[in-house]
Amino acid sequence: MIGGTNMSKTLYELAEDLYNNAVNKQDSLYEEIVMETLIDDPDNIDSAMQKYNKCIKFYDIRAYRKVVQIIFKEIIKNDSSKFEYYQLRFKAIGRYAQFRNEFTTKCREVLKEEGNSKDKDDLIAKMDRRRSEQHDLIISLFNQINEIADKYKIRRPYISNKPYFNKNNHEDRNFVAQIVKVHEPLNETLRLFNYFSDENQK
Repeated sequence: MIGGTNMSKTLYELAEDLYNNAVNKQDSLYEEIVMETLIDDPDNIDSAMQKYNKCIKFYDIRAYRKVVQIIFKEIIKNDSSKFEYYQLRFKAIGRYAQFRNEFTTKCREVLKEEGNSKDKDDLIAKMDRRRSEQHDLIISLFNQINEIADKYKIRRPYISNKPYFNKNNHEDRNFVAQIVKVHEPLNETLRLFNYFSDENQK
């Protein structure tokens, strides 16, 4: 019965279900941490916000969705050439996760195998480059999304005390990698891209 229910829904509707579940969790944390402090102990609101940001793992899904809607409904609508630019970077989220897992798994396998150490090093270096290329695209995307949020006076989806993430900074790369682990499910973003892509072609 559950399978039948899912089959009757469009991909876009399934994506909205995923989004709503994530938003509900975030809203509950905001009520429990921030609103209660605002009512009972307003002087400690800053520490409450810090605690809240940590609980949502420095990723605000509501703010993220607002920016994504701006990208689709305003930026891409006014300049269709930017569709591929953003699509490439959004897809990097899934590719990075895939290449990161492959890198971890393959490295273990390669190191266990017998053979030329140079060949092993070359293979590991190749996998690392693939992973790093996607990581760089994600950092570019996160910076772009935060910039759009600033421009439209929206809370930054990727919460940091830095104005932007530096791809050459190890601490920033690790911070972005940790956010990716808890990021809005990849399928939701890709389904939205497919949905809006179809809409753009009508």
